[in-house]
Amino acid sequence: GTHYGRLLSIMIRSRCQRMLDPHDRLELFVITAKLRIYHSLGFGFLFGSYTGAWLSFWMNVSGLYVPAGISAFLGVLYLWDRKALQMRQHEVEGQRSLNPQQADEVCALLDRTALLLGELGQQPAHGAELPHIRDVLQSLQTSLAERYRADADVNL
Repeated sequence: GTHYGRLLSIMIRSRCQRMLDPHDRLELFVITAKLRIYHSLGFGFLFGSYTGAWLSFWMNVSGLYVPAGISAFLGVLYLWDRKALQMRQHEVEGQRSLNPQQADEVCALLDRTALLLGELGQQPAHGAELPHIRDVLQSLQTSLAERYRADADVNL
C-alpha cells in the first residue's frame, strides 16, 4: 500500500512524469522494481494456493504437494545456479561502471580547460572567441545531458 502511495505522490508531483527530476526518476525506478517483485510473489502465492486447492479436490491433501514441489524445485535450481547468476550480474555491473583511469583523464582535461578559460578571462576581449567557446561548452553540456537522460530512461 505505501509503495502505491509513493508512486501516486511522484506521479502527481511530476505531473504524470512530464517534469521528473533525477531524484524522482531514481525513486520511481526503485518503486516500480519493488512493485514488480511484490506482484510476482503475490501472483505465485495465489496461483499456488488455487492450484493446490483444485488438486486437493482430486488428490485429497496430497494435491498440496504439487505446488510445494514446484516451489522446492525452483528453489533448488536457483541455489544450484546462484553463483553463475551472481557472476553474470557482476560482469554486467562492471561493464556499466566507470573506468577509474578514464575518469581521471576526463577530470584532468576539465582542469586544464578551466585553467585555459581563466587565462582567457584575464586577456583583453577577443570579439569572436568567447561566443565560440560558449557555444562549444553549451553543445558539450547538451550532449552530456541527452546521454545521461537516455541512459536513465533505458534503466527505467
